[in-house]
Amino acid sequence: MKNTTVINKWACRFALAGLSLIALPVLAQDTQNASSSEGIPAPDSQASDDKSLPTTVSTGLSEQFNTGVATGGTMSVTRFNAGVAMPTRLTDTLVLSTSFRFGLDSYWFRNDGPWHNVYGYTLSSILQAKVNDKWSVYGGGMVRQNGEASTKFKDGITGGGIAGVNYKYSDTLSFGGGLGIMSQLEEHATVLPLLTANWKFAEDWTLKLGLSDVASTGYGLRVSYDLSKDWQFGAGLQHQKSRFRIKGYDSSSSGGVGQDQSTTLYADALWHATDKMDLNGFIGLATGGNLRVENATGTELGSSDYNTAAVIGVKASIRF
Repeated sequence: MKNTTVINKWACRFALAGLSLIALPVLAQDTQNASSSEGIPAPDSQASDDKSLPTTVSTGLSEQFNTGVATGGTMSVTRFNAGVAMPTRLTDTLVLSTSFRFGLDSYWFRNDGPWHNVYGYTLSSILQAKVNDKWSVYGGGMVRQNGEASTKFKDGITGGGIAGVNYKYSDTLSFGGGLGIMSQLEEHATVLPLLTANWKFAEDWTLKLGLSDVASTGYGLRVSYDLSKDWQFGAGLQHQKSRFRIKGYDSSSSGGVGQDQSTTLYADALWHATDKMDLNGFIGLATGGNLRVENATGTELGSSDYNTAAVIGVKASIRF
C-alpha cells in the first residue's frame, strides 16, 4: 500500500510537469505576461512609451521538498501555474493591463492532512496613466478564487482594488507606493500598503522591491547582476501568505479555511533564450512556515509550524 501511494504521488508530479510543457503552447495561441502576484499586480515603472505592447504567456513548476511538521508527520508541496497578461495601449498616456492566472498547489502529508489539491484563479485589470515624464498613476481591481476541488466555487471567491503612484527619479531609479483593499475568507477586509522600487545602483546591478513570483506569489526584494545580454543572476527573499477554502474534517462540515505562509530565500538564473522567450531556474529555502486551519466561520481549529524546506523550480515566458 505504501509503495502504491509513493508511485501515485510521483505519477501526479510527473503529470504536473507535463502540464507545464503542454500549457505553454496552448496558451500561446491567445496570450502573454502572467500576473506577478496572487494579489493585485501593481506597476513598478512608468507606462511604456512603446506604441505596441507584447502579450506574454508564462508557466512554472516548483517543488517544496519534504519537511517535518511540528504537530507530527511531514509535508511537501508541488506547485504549477500558468498565466497570461495582455496590455493594451488605449492612448499615448493610458495603458490597460489585464491578466489571468491559474495555479495548482498539490500538498502531500505523511499522515492525513487538512487539505490536498488547492486550485486558484485570479483575474485582474489595472489602468496606468502617464502624467508626465516623471509621474504615473495606476488603479484597478481583481477577483480571485482559491479552494479545494471538493468545495463550492463561490465559497472561495475574494476581491478588491488598488490605487497608487510611481515616480521616475532618473533613468536608473524609479519608486512608488500604493494602497489596496482586499477581502479575505472568513476575515475582515484588509488594507495593504505596497512599496515598489527599481534601482540600478551600479553598472550591471539592479535592486527591485515589490510583488514577485518565486514558487508561489508574494512580496519581496531581489538583487540581480547582468552577466551578459543573455544571462542574469539574482538572489532575494519573498514572503507569501495564502488562504483558501477547504472541505473540512467530516461530512457534516460546511467547509473551512486553510492558510499557508512562509518566507523563501533564493538564488536564481535567468536566460534570455531569444528576444521573445525567457527561461528561469531557482533554488532556495522556505523558512518560517506555518499551517493554519479554521472552521467555516473563521475560528481557529489548529495551527502548526513546519521546518525549513528546500525549494527548486523552473519558469518560462513567451512574448508575442
